[in-house]
Amino acid sequence: MTPAPAGSRLALAVLVALVVLSPWPFGSAHLRTTQAIALVSLATALAAVLHDARRRRLQLPRLLLWPLLGLWTLAIFQLVPIPAALHHAIAPGSAAVWHPDVPAAAAVLGPGPHPVSLHPEATRRWLAFATGLVALALAAAPALRERRAQLRAAIAVVTGAVLVSVYGFVARLAFGDRLFGAWTVPTVSPFGPFVSKNHFAGYVELAALLAVSLATGLADEARRDAGRFSWIESRRARWVVLAWGAAAVLVLAVPVSLSRGGVVSLAAGLTFFVLLRAWSRRRKGLSVRALAILLAGLAATAGALFAVLP
Repeated sequence: MTPAPAGSRLALAVLVALVVLSPWPFGSAHLRTTQAIALVSLATALAAVLHDARRRRLQLPRLLLWPLLGLWTLAIFQLVPIPAALHHAIAPGSAAVWHPDVPAAAAVLGPGPHPVSLHPEATRRWLAFATGLVALALAAAPALRERRAQLRAAIAVVTGAVLVSVYGFVARLAFGDRLFGAWTVPTVSPFGPFVSKNHFAGYVELAALLAVSLATGLADEARRDAGRFSWIESRRARWVVLAWGAAAVLVLAVPVSLSRGGVVSLAAGLTFFVLLRAWSRRRKGLSVRALAILLAGLAATAGALFAVLP
């Protein structure tokens, strides 16, 4: 296999670094943090694409470019001022805000055309942030074709998420609802370095699914025969145990945060993972009885979670 371009490897390294580091500055909820992430992402993606294009090794995944172009076009369309009649026709809710019936409010906003977006500045910030991250991901995609790069990226993300989860456990016991023991968030319930427990659960659940996939893949590679636990005799057994330990920490961190949406999302992700796993093994001879046992186990686990969690 041809080695990945240097620009793509740089983009992957920066992308993984952003994933690992972004939770710590208050979950990157602060405006300055999101601006910094957008600038770093855009600059790195541009540098990586120009470097690989100059060396004629640019390998962007073209399949995703057209849907993303449509999404960006839609976002830009929301920022273009349009006449009142057209505004009322295509976005009556937004038009009611920009063209109110109260004369005093209409005089403040002005009679001219207005954009569909109710907060154009926030829309521009979102567009820059999303564009930077998507561009960085597209630039990093060729590097992820290498197994070693996939493994290193997965280990880095899972390790970073475990540190965030462990800190979340400790911070809840030591600091309660205060961020880093110093700041109080009056409107939402913080957890770990995040200003919201739901943000924490959303970050950790994604890493948990990645950890489960990593542990399962390592166990499959370490097996010496058809036995389910034959990987124990392999030299890589300690890495499999570490991966399953990390997965357990991340899976438990979501219900501990008391985020109901996070628990539902994690359960859905694990269910989908098990079904995909069962389907792939079905093609290798998995019996109908074994599939039924897997589904029953999933149902029992989900029922126990919903019964126990507050």
